[in-house]
Amino acid sequence: MPITLKPETEKQVQEKVATGAYPSVDAVVLAGLDLLNTEEGKFKALQEGLQAAQDQVKAGQYSEYDRDDFMQRVRKQAAKNS
Repeated sequence: MPITLKPETEKQVQEKVATGAYPSVDAVVLAGLDLLNTEEGKFKALQEGLQAAQDQVKAGQYSEYDRDDFMQRVRKQAAKNS
């Protein structure tokens, strides 16, 4: 499938190939797609986690956050682990 890139994008792709970072233009595009897929997967997981948290709040399944209490528990756990 032929694609048309903006000149600055084409230059970036050609530089990646010219420096030996990638063996071909296809490899640059595949690396970009792999990264895009990874980031989209992370974003979807984050959205699902946020939805689950919202559902828990709506169901009353949460506790109030107390910074001092949290820091005290962190320090206790750190002392146990040292």
